[in-house]
Amino acid sequence: MNGDDSIEYFISALENETRREILRRLILDKSYALEMSRSIGVSQQAINKHLIFLENAKLIVPEGFISSSMGAKRKVYKPTGFSTLIIDYSRNFFDINRYDLDFGSVQPSPHETDPSRLFDRLSEISRRLDDLMKEREVLIKEKDRIIENLSDLIDSFAGDQLTRRIMREYLESRSIEKVSQKLSIPAAAVEIIIDKFLQEIRS
Repeated sequence: MNGDDSIEYFISALENETRREILRRLILDKSYALEMSRSIGVSQQAINKHLIFLENAKLIVPEGFISSSMGAKRKVYKPTGFSTLIIDYSRNFFDINRYDLDFGSVQPSPHETDPSRLFDRLSEISRRLDDLMKEREVLIKEKDRIIENLSDLIDSFAGDQLTRRIMREYLESRSIEKVSQKLSIPAAAVEIIIDKFLQEIRS
C-alpha cells in the first residue's frame, strides 16, 4: 500500500460511524466481533465486514483467539497504525498528510501516581498543542499568500503551455523528480525549463 492508498483507506475508515466506534472500543480494550456487535448494536455480520476493512487499512490487527462456550474460538483484535492526519484546505492549495505515531520509540516516563499532577500535565500538553495550532495557522496563511503570488507569476510569465504545466506541478510538489514522474518528462528537461522560467522573471 503506497502513501496515497494509506491516506485513502484511513479517511474511508474514519468516515463511517460504526468503524469509528469500533476503533474507540478497541482503544479502550481488545475485543472480538460478537462482543462489539452487542455493545454497538450492529449485526455481527456487519461488524465482521468493518473489521476486514479496518484490517486492510492497517488500523487493527488480530491478536490471537479466546475460547467460547458457544462454539468456535473468537478472534480478538487490537488497534494499530496510530497516526496524525492533517488536512489543509486553503484558498490556493489543498494538502493531506498522514504522520505515523511510533509509540515504540517513546521513552518510558517516571511512574506518576498523583492524579492531580497528571491532570495538570495533561492540561499543559493540551495548551501547548493549541499554541502550536495557532502558530501553524499563521504559517498556513503565509504559505497561501506565497502560493498565490507564485501562481500570478506563472500566469504572467509562463509563455507556453508546457512551461505552465511544469511550473504548476513544481509549485505543488517543489520536487523536480515528482514533476518528472507525473508528467513523464525527463528530470533534466524539467530542471532546464524551471531554471529558464526563474531566470526570465529575475531579468
